[in-house]
Amino acid sequence: MTVNKNKFSWAAPFAAAFIFGHSPSVIADTTKAKERVTLEQKIQRLEERVRRLEDALNSEMAKNRNRGAIENKFGVSSDAVREKNYADPVASEPVTRDHPEEQKQRPIISPAALPKAVQKPSSPPLDDAPQELFVMRENAVTLKPRRFELSSEIDYLSRRSTLQTDNAFLNVTTLRYGVLDWLEFGVTVPYGFTARTSSFGPSNEVQYDARGFGDIQAQLNAKIVEQSRNWPGIVVSLAGIFPTGQRPYDFSNYRLDAPNFVATPNPINPLVNYFSQGAWGIRSGIQVYKTVDPIIIFAGVGVVYTFPQNVDSYQVKMGLAYTYNMGISFAASEKTTLGFSFNGGYTSVITVNGRKVYGSSVYPAVSRLSIIQRVTQRVYLEPSLTFGMNQDVPNFAVGLGVRVRF
Repeated sequence: MTVNKNKFSWAAPFAAAFIFGHSPSVIADTTKAKERVTLEQKIQRLEERVRRLEDALNSEMAKNRNRGAIENKFGVSSDAVREKNYADPVASEPVTRDHPEEQKQRPIISPAALPKAVQKPSSPPLDDAPQELFVMRENAVTLKPRRFELSSEIDYLSRRSTLQTDNAFLNVTTLRYGVLDWLEFGVTVPYGFTARTSSFGPSNEVQYDARGFGDIQAQLNAKIVEQSRNWPGIVVSLAGIFPTGQRPYDFSNYRLDAPNFVATPNPINPLVNYFSQGAWGIRSGIQVYKTVDPIIIFAGVGVVYTFPQNVDSYQVKMGLAYTYNMGISFAASEKTTLGFSFNGGYTSVITVNGRKVYGSSVYPAVSRLSIIQRVTQRVYLEPSLTFGMNQDVPNFAVGLGVRVRF
C-alpha cells in the first residue's frame, strides 16, 4: 500500500515533539536561534571588512601626509576627491553575503582610469623653491645642487629734465649654478647703450651716446638660516666686481684748481655710469624673508666698496655705497606671482687726488612692480615696471626678463 507523505506532514512536528520531548514552539525557537547565529556571523564578516578598509585608509592618509596635502598633490580640494570616489574602489561595491575568501579578486584600477581632476599635474615645477622668492632673486637661493639657471633681462630707462633727456637700454645676463642645497654661485654680465640729448635753443641740440659691456660680477649666495615656523630665512651674499667695462670718467678738459677746494669738478660721465664703473670692487649683503601665507615679506641691506684707481694721472676713489631693499611677493595662482619692492641707497662723495667732489653723493630710490609667470616647466617670463622716487634716478624703466632653469 502506498502512503501519501503530504497527507501526514501536519503530524511531523507533533511526532518530533513526542519523540524528543519538545513542543512545536520550542522547535520554532531553535530555528530562530540558528538564523540569529548566522546573521551574527555575517555582521562579524562585515565588521572585519570595515576594519580592513579603515586600515587601508589610514595607511593612505599617512602617505599623503608625507607627500603633502591632497590639494598640493592633485590640484583639487579633498571634497572634490571624495566626490570622485578616489578612495578604495571597493567602497562603492554592494556588500555580498559570501565569505571574503570566496569573493572574486577585484581588478586593480590604473592611474589612467582615474578622473582627470584627481590625476597628478603633468608638468610640476622643476624644483621645490617657492616661486615668490624670484622677486628677490639676486639675494636668494632657489636652485637644487647641480642645476643651472640662465636669465636675461632688458630694460628701457628714461630720464627727462628741462634741458636734456637720457634714454638707455640695459641688458643683464646671469648664469647661476646650485652648488649645495644652501649655496649658489652666479656670474653676471651687463651690457648697455645710452644716449643723451641736450637742448641749447629751439634749433640747437647736441647728442651724445655710449655703449659697451659693463663690469662682470661673480657672486655667492649662502642660506645660513632655513625658514621655519618661528624664524625667518636668512641669506648672505658676497660678490666680486671685475673691471671689464669702460671707466666712467672724462678728464679731457679737466682742470684741478689747487687753491679752490670747493669747486673740484666732477669727472663722472653719466652715460657710461649707467652700466659700468670700470674698477675692482666688493659687494656684500644680507637678506631676510618670512612666509606669512599667502605672501612672502623680505628686507635686506648691503654695502659696495670700490677700490681706488689711477686715471690720466689722477687718483679717483668712488664713494662707499650702502643699499637697502624691502617688499612683498604674492602668489596670485599656481603659475603667477606678483611682486612689489622698494630699493634705495646712499653713495658718499667721490674724491679726486684726495679732494672731495661736493655734490657727487647720491640717494637713489625706486619702487618696482613685477609679475613672474611660469610659462612651462622650465621657462619663466618676468615683466616689470620701475618708478624713480627722486632726481638721482631715471623717471621710469620698463623691463622684460626671461628665466630658464635646467
